[in-house]
Order: sequence, then structure tokens, then C-alpha cells
Amino acid sequence: MVKLLRRYYWVILTPAYWLFSVWLLGRVFRISVDGSGPSATFFWGNRVPAPTLAEYQQSLGVKLHFLSPYLVAGAIVTVVGCGLSSKVATFLHPKDSRLFLTSLAVCFFCLLGVAGLSDIGTVLRLWRGPMMYGTVSSFAMILEVAVPLSVLAGLLIFARRHPSEPRVD
Repeated sequence: MVKLLRRYYWVILTPAYWLFSVWLLGRVFRISVDGSGPSATFFWGNRVPAPTLAEYQQSLGVKLHFLSPYLVAGAIVTVVGCGLSSKVATFLHPKDSRLFLTSLAVCFFCLLGVAGLSDIGTVLRLWRGPMMYGTVSSFAMILEVAVPLSVLAGLLIFARRHPSEPRVD
């Protein structure tokens, strides 16, 4: 049973990480709804959706149009958290006692780098999107997402290395 879980470790936990990241993005970057209808606070594209409240409540397609940036950003964050940070952290060969902190730091700085790349694309007008480093409050929102996801990535990578498993250098 343990061998089966170790073999499918990332297959099981990567979708869970993605779901958590989408949930966290939705909690931090909420879709605001006022009297004139919903407005997107987290959106990339050339046309920001502007439906009425009735259209938003009745149409699944309109809701998916609002949710698609969260799903895509969750996938990007998952690739960084479960893939890139895992590879970079193992490439750095940290001691077992520093594996958690190394993978946490790698994931954290990679997530900040992805946010920076998003801002560069917005400034160069490759796409329209939120400016993550534009204001102090938006940077604080990035930290609200990056810190928990980095801690989770660090825990996942640390838990992957079993204590009885010999270290391969």
C-alpha cells in the first residue's frame, strides 16, 4: 500500500494542490457583485466581461468566463509549486534539515517571478490583466496567495522524501 501511494504521490496531490490554489485565488481575488452586476478583479484578456446580474446568475457560460482566469492561474501556480520548485529544490541538493525551507523559498520566489512576468506582459500590452506589483494592496494580495502555496509546496516536497529512504547525491 505504501509503495502504491509513493508511486502515485504526485498524481494524487497535484490535483489537490490545483484545487487549493484555485480556491485560494478565488478567496483573495473575489468577483465583486454590486447593483449593476459582477465585475472581475482577476482577469486577463482584451475584453473584461460586463454582464448584468441576471445574466451572471442564469448563465453557466458567463460564470465560466469569469472563472477561467482562476483555473488557468491555478494551473500555472501548480506547475510552479509542484513541478518547477520540486526540480529546482532537488537540483540544489539541500540537506534534509533544509529541504522544506529550500523548496519553500524556491516556490515563493518563482511565484513572485510569475507575477512579475504577468505585469511585464501587461505593460508591454501583450494582454490586459491585473498589475500585481502596481499598488501595495495588490502586492499584499500576491503575498496572501504566494505564502500559503509556498508552504504547501515545501510540505509536499519534504513529505515526498521518506526518512528511511537513502539520499541519492
